[in-house]
Order: sequence, then C-alpha cells, then structure tokens
Amino acid sequence: MSIQQGRPKYGFLLFDCPSDHEIEGSLVTECEVIKAVLSNRKLGSQLKVLRCASTEAFNNLPQRPYPGIRFVHFGGHGSSDGLGLIGGHLSWDEVAQCIYSVLPNLNNGELRVLTLSCCHSSTGAKKMKKKLAPYFTGIYYFVPDKIAFSIAITVWSMFYLKKKLDRPNKAVVDTINKFLGKEIIAFMEP
Repeated sequence: MSIQQGRPKYGFLLFDCPSDHEIEGSLVTECEVIKAVLSNRKLGSQLKVLRCASTEAFNNLPQRPYPGIRFVHFGGHGSSDGLGLIGGHLSWDEVAQCIYSVLPNLNNGELRVLTLSCCHSSTGAKKMKKKLAPYFTGIYYFVPDKIAFSIAITVWSMFYLKKKLDRPNKAVVDTINKFLGKEIIAFMEP
C-alpha cells in the first residue's frame, strides 16, 4: 500500500496580467482559459496563478521560490519597452526580475519553459534572454509584434493541450504554425 506524500508539487506558474477593460468587463483572461485546459488534462501537478494588474501587485509578489515549476506562462499587454499595467509600466528588465524572483535556479538536467504571451513578446524574449538563462531552458514567443487575443488563446490552448517538456521544441512550433498557416510562434534557448 502506498502512502500519498501530501499534495502534488507545482508544475505550472501562470502570471495573469489583465488590463482594466478585462477587469471592468469581467472578461475571461488568457490565463484562466489555460488554467482550465491544464486542470482538465489532470497532469498530477498543481497550478499556481499570480494575478498582477498593477506595478504595486508586482512589487508585492511573494519572495519565495515555487519548487517544481516546469512551465511559466506570462500573459499581459506588452510594448517594445516592457509591460503595460493599470496605472504603470514595467521595463523588460523589471519583468524578468519579477519572473525569476519566484523561481529557484535550475539544477543540472532540469527543464523549464517560459511562454511569453503579449504584443512585442519577441522583443521581450530577446531583452530578457540573458537574465532568464539560469531559470529557463527555453522561451516560446510570438513572431508578429502585434497579436490578437483570439490568436493568442488559440495558440496557447493548442500548446498546453499537447506540450510535454520532453517533446522536441521545433515539432510543437511547426505544428501550431502549420495549423495557422503562417509563422506565429517561435522558440529560443536563453
């Protein structure tokens, strides 16, 4: 007879950065949809959602690492300079700091992936690449500078429906891009 050792570790961390119109309109956010997709897959790991709509919320993030995280999804409203928030803005350097402040460094052989879902995510990925290298083995991002919510939610729903850490990264990108008929997402190693 096996004895359960408490609740499962966290496997997924979702940074949900809604805008004022999403909050005021009680709209479903991208991270809420992804949480539903992952919960219904019954992967045996916990999901942690950090909702940060303002710079104040980012400044008050818990300063403890969440062990076991293998996927970090960051959904927000980006620009070439950083992340737009209600009443404020974070530079891409500040976004990177917020992300890694809640993650332990990777040990040898561990894998962890960041999915960056916002406009100008390719710029963000390139600007954050070096700072995130000790914490991630790969970053998925959008190729176009501007991305519609409907495209973003389609891409990430497809991604999280099938993605596993041991699946080749290029295969996942190729499948999604082929389905959409053009290059929408890309992958880079930090």
